Amino acid sequence: MAIDRQKLFDGTHDREAQENKIVRVLTREERDASRYGLLERLEPGTDLWVFAYGSLLWNPDFHYVESRLGVIHGYRRSFCMWSPYSRGTPEKPGLMLALEQGGCCTGMAFRIAAEKVEEETAVLWAREMYSGIYEPRWVRMRCNSGPLAAVTFVADKSCRFYAGALAEEEQARVLATAIGQTGPNVEYLRFLSKSLGDFGLNDRRMARLHAMVEQYLPAAD
Repeated sequence: MAIDRQKLFDGTHDREAQENKIVRVLTREERDASRYGLLERLEPGTDLWVFAYGSLLWNPDFHYVESRLGVIHGYRRSFCMWSPYSRGTPEKPGLMLALEQGGCCTGMAFRIAAEKVEEETAVLWAREMYSGIYEPRWVRMRCNSGPLAAVTFVADKSCRFYAGALAEEEQARVLATAIGQTGPNVEYLRFLSKSLGDFGLNDRRMARLHAMVEQYLPAAD
C-alpha cells in the first residue's frame, strides 16, 4: 500500500489502515481538533511553513510553493517509533523516524500558500497524524535568509509505539529485516539517505546507521 495524495484526500489511506486493525486510526474530527489547535497561532492570510526531516523530504504529498534548507535546534532525527503496519508487522515491527528532544536537525521547510493552507494541511494531517503517534509543534528554523517559524511533528512519548532510546545495533537489525505494508524498512532508510544527499543535508548519525544496516544486510538475507 503506497501513500499518495489521492488516497489521503479521499480517505482510502484511512480505510486501508482501519482494515488491518493494527493501529487505531484517528477520526477526522480528532485530526481537525489537532490541526486547528495548532494553526490558531497562524495569522489569517499568512503562508505556512512545514519542516520536513523524514519521508516528507522525498514524498511530501501536499502542494507547496517554495522550499528552504535549514536547521532546528533542540531536536534530533531519530528512529524511535515502532512501525507495526507500514514498515513492519505486529510480530516484527519496523522503525519510523520522529524528532526527539536534544541536539539539532537539518531539514527542509516547505511553504504552503495562504489560500491553500486549509486544503493542504488537511492532507498533511491525514498523512502524518492518521494514527496519532506524533505531536504537531511549532519550531524555529534557521536558514540563510533568516529565522522562520514552521510546523513539524515530534515523537509522542506517551504513545504505545514509542520505542525509546534503542542501541544503534538494535536499530540496524530492525531496519535491515523488517517488512511492512509499504515495503522493507531498509527502503525507508535508503530513501532518507538519498534525500539528505540530494538536498545537501548532513546527518552523521544517520550516515553511520545506514552504513551499519548495509553491512548487516548480507547476514539478514
